[in-house]
Amino acid sequence: MRILYVCADPQVTPHGVDGEAAHVRAVTGALTARGHAVTLACRRTDGPNPLARGVAMQVMPEGWQEQSRWLADQMRRLGIDAVVERMSLRSGPVVEATQRWPIPLLLHVTAPLVEEAARQDALDDVDDWRRWEARLLSAADHVVAVSEIVAWHVLGCGVPRDRVSVVPNGVDPMRFAGIQGHSVRLEYDLRRSFVVGWRGEIDGRHGLDEVVEALDMLPRSVRLLVVGDGPALYSVRAWARSLGVADRVAFAGSVLEAEVPAFLAACDAAVAPCSAADRLYRSPLELLEYCAAGLPVVATGQEDLGLLGGAALLVPEGDATALAEAISRLAGDRRLRERMARAARTHASSRTWERAGALIEEQVAAVLAHWRGQRTPA
Repeated sequence: MRILYVCADPQVTPHGVDGEAAHVRAVTGALTARGHAVTLACRRTDGPNPLARGVAMQVMPEGWQEQSRWLADQMRRLGIDAVVERMSLRSGPVVEATQRWPIPLLLHVTAPLVEEAARQDALDDVDDWRRWEARLLSAADHVVAVSEIVAWHVLGCGVPRDRVSVVPNGVDPMRFAGIQGHSVRLEYDLRRSFVVGWRGEIDGRHGLDEVVEALDMLPRSVRLLVVGDGPALYSVRAWARSLGVADRVAFAGSVLEAEVPAFLAACDAAVAPCSAADRLYRSPLELLEYCAAGLPVVATGQEDLGLLGGAALLVPEGDATALAEAISRLAGDRRLRERMARAARTHASSRTWERAGALIEEQVAAVLAHWRGQRTPA
């Protein structure tokens, strides 16, 4: 199939280092690996991470009408069979484009975007935005959600159950196979430490403050390796200084996607705390990377963690003492870490991007067959 994957969010560059960018690269790469001709339409091209081999890229113009006309022209010119859009608050022109050049449209939904933005006070009229979201979701031929909770949100917006499917995010375990973290341990002077890893965007929502607080309750041999960047970095650094643990926190900053396996290989365990709101719908890429790297995980009770079995120790949200106790338990029990590492790798092997790509392909093919059937004269 010839698929146009649309990412209209001007804040997301597919070459970037954040989770949104990684998601775009992974999905388009998975579909391309299955033999489809994938063109990625996006707003930005800056960033250090390459797309998967075979994924073509086109830059969208600014402006609603301009985008609608441009998208319709690309569909016609490239002979596109179906469009998949990663839904954002800038979605919409693609609906008009598929009316100009009629082909099926699938929306790929990663979060209840309006509710998320409303919690951050980023919207002026939330009710108007909710009506817009419901109209957009209902206009799609099919909606692919990354979790059951996101799917329930879509259903609550009025989309019929037979037009919603769930395809959780994935990981590529082969990226992490046989990778060593010795060079990272040397670079950050972690050689004799029990290293706890945290990866993600430092934005105040993912519990890094409580991880630093837990570190203050643990022996000095326990160190924290933070892989990521974000607007809350300076406040986290200040918090570490105020607790007297700044010398035990290594901030690596954002790293290239190809370097992530080595940074995780430098860790003995990983932490995945998050807020109550986030844990309701996320299918976190970082958690899957921890599992692919064979890291035992200490985390708050997120949706995905219920499927991890023996790979995670769960602690209450916001309880730094419980977090410290769980990390201490891991640090003192090698056999427990080894059992959890095996469980983590098993979980990662069941959640590959290859499998996710096959499931998305299945939905696109089914929608396309149904759509063509409706338009074939009897």
